[in-house]
Amino acid sequence: MRASRGDLLGRAPRVAAGLVGGLRGVQSGAAPKSRLAGLTQREQEVFQLLAVGNSNKEVAAKLGINLGTAKKHRENLQRKLSCNSAAELARLAIREGLLTI
Repeated sequence: MRASRGDLLGRAPRVAAGLVGGLRGVQSGAAPKSRLAGLTQREQEVFQLLAVGNSNKEVAAKLGINLGTAKKHRENLQRKLSCNSAAELARLAIREGLLTI
């Protein structure tokens, strides 16, 4: 049995949403998984400070941690998030909705 044209048109929005969600790596009806979900609380704090342009030294001062610790957090963030620079961290923060331009 073939579906009528009306049946197909009625299903079009759901089919399109499923296809778009699939292309984005999201199953229909499921919330997208954030790349930031695996970060610790401290890494999230460091990430936010770096994303708005703070240097390692400024991050260390604002969080009351050693400069070497701030650098290590940055290295871990860049490895976990597959970002090679501060600019890439900032772009990711914008995509994740943490920063607006």
